[in-house]
Amino acid sequence: MRTKSDKLIPYLTSIPQVLGRCEQIDEGQNFNVIVDYAHTPDGYEKIYEFIHKITPENNRIITVFGAHGARDHKKRPMIGRIADENSDVMILCSEDNHWEDPKEICEQIAAGITKHSYVYIEDRYDAIRQGLELANPGDTVCVLGKADEQYFKIGDGKVFWMGDDAACRQLLKEILEVRNETK
Repeated sequence: MRTKSDKLIPYLTSIPQVLGRCEQIDEGQNFNVIVDYAHTPDGYEKIYEFIHKITPENNRIITVFGAHGARDHKKRPMIGRIADENSDVMILCSEDNHWEDPKEICEQIAAGITKHSYVYIEDRYDAIRQGLELANPGDTVCVLGKADEQYFKIGDGKVFWMGDDAACRQLLKEILEVRNETK
């Protein structure tokens, strides 16, 4: 017997991807790249549930992330702890700093990191590049926080940012081109 929800199934394949929400970026690489807007402890836990499902057991999870400045100071070590429990490699970087020093924000995140080491690369684009360059076949790189937002909140204003999704696509194309040239 078909239910009302069974009638919806054929339409689900035509629902477009919501940009920056558990978005899989595929430029032909042999590892996973996920971009997500996660910026709360609950959001981190939910995205890691998915990431663990798509990452083969003996492969690494590489997480690139920061935290929003000017609010939610208590969540910073919490997201650090959750990332630490679920990642093999962590790259901390700037996000929406407002008036705060991005390095101080990342030091507060790092207070929750006790299991693994991490690296701090302030420039988000460079941090994403590093995460993608570190990936081996089967690994998963997750870039959390900004998703498809096309600005950084700095001070009282906004500064252009291409979006984590666009940065990943651009960088993957460059990385794959270099890897193909060296074969």
